[in-house]
Amino acid sequence: MAENTIWKGSSSQWKNYKVHALFLVTLGVCGWLHWGKPALGPWIFLLAAAAGAWALWSWLLLKTTVYTLTTERLVTTRGLLTKVTESLELYRVRDMQVVQPLLHRMVGLHNIHIVSSDATTPDIILDYLPVSDDLGEVLRKSVEDCRSRKGVRTMDVMNESGEPHTHGDAGAGQAPPIV
Repeated sequence: MAENTIWKGSSSQWKNYKVHALFLVTLGVCGWLHWGKPALGPWIFLLAAAAGAWALWSWLLLKTTVYTLTTERLVTTRGLLTKVTESLELYRVRDMQVVQPLLHRMVGLHNIHIVSSDATTPDIILDYLPVSDDLGEVLRKSVEDCRSRKGVRTMDVMNESGEPHTHGDAGAGQAPPIV
């Protein structure tokens, strides 16, 4: 079966609201200092230029981070000068949590925290995503469909005390007991 794109998007620029607010405040303070105390000269605007450069860099970094959900993988591509692409096979997703803090709810955004069994990316947070995309439910259905197609099942292994097995439960070279 061919791999098809289900969803493609990126985080909202609301993620950078603090940086952009800092730039605007810095610009206002620099203007006030320049016209209120002319002895400081135009050099005070270098501070505003630095804050503006930081805001622009933050905007560009966020703009160049793209999430792509396919029928097989969740692909994250990020980077301005150097592109880095991370792939998470959907059948490796163990758990998912959708979180919507107060500020996010006010502007129609949410975060999705993914816990996986992948060695390189065990935790992924997709933050500041539009609620209207309903990505949490789309991702859940995609994970279940991928597991069904591949015949993947998860199994919880318990130790002697009935708690979930962790890597430290078994002795060196021993398999964990299956209950």
